[in-house]
Amino acid sequence: MSRHEPLIAARDLTFAYRRGGPDVLRGISLEIESGTITAVLGPNGSGKTTLLNLLLGWLQPQKGQIELGGRPHHSYSRRALSRTVGLVPQDEHATFDLTVSEYVLLGRAPYLDFLEMPKSGDRELALQALKTTGLDTLRERSVSSLSSGERQLATLARALAQEPQILLLDEPMSHLDIGNTRRILRILEAMKERGQTIVFTTHDPNIVASVADSAILLKEGRLLASGPASAVLDAHNLSATYGVPVEVIRINGRLIVLATATEKGA
Repeated sequence: MSRHEPLIAARDLTFAYRRGGPDVLRGISLEIESGTITAVLGPNGSGKTTLLNLLLGWLQPQKGQIELGGRPHHSYSRRALSRTVGLVPQDEHATFDLTVSEYVLLGRAPYLDFLEMPKSGDRELALQALKTTGLDTLRERSVSSLSSGERQLATLARALAQEPQILLLDEPMSHLDIGNTRRILRILEAMKERGQTIVFTTHDPNIVASVADSAILLKEGRLLASGPASAVLDAHNLSATYGVPVEVIRINGRLIVLATATEKGA
């Protein structure tokens, strides 16, 4: 991959969940640079989760192509792809009554042969992921006994143990309090500093302004804007995306996004 070639490139993506059904995404083209944090914003039903699942390879577009590191998505084996891309879903229900430690160890599966047991190095990576997310004291607890916020952190810990080059997160702060939201943002920034690439979805433009290098705005399956977060997060773009008046102000160099109660002049 050349220095200026994007790590992720989507070309004219179109996707529908059934033949002849409505397009969930239409003509999406975007590029994401290596070692950056990119946020995908849009209202419910805009196609944010579908876009992540296409990047992950769980879905295949009816039209268009995705490239990772300059290679077509389909050229990766399932194992190679699972070592390259990780996902933190918005909601996940464990099908087995695993301890938190066992659940996080599942992140090492792409590196193990069939029926191979995790090695000491795998266990150390899982423990480090638990410490990073603040769950090391809960490692013997059952995943099913965790709160929704703790389960979200456990899913992130599993992804950290996976050591993906690209981490996709679907509404990663949706179940978290202020303290744990701040913890997640620090983790994402640390991953970026290590050269990993982050793509996350969110409804909150202020989170994007605080951490993202780039922003992608979706509405009804179409790309409204993409580029540096500081340029994309303006009142015109956000008002068009969410269909309500939005004001963007800058305080001490930081963007603050406010939804106004009424139209100006109303």
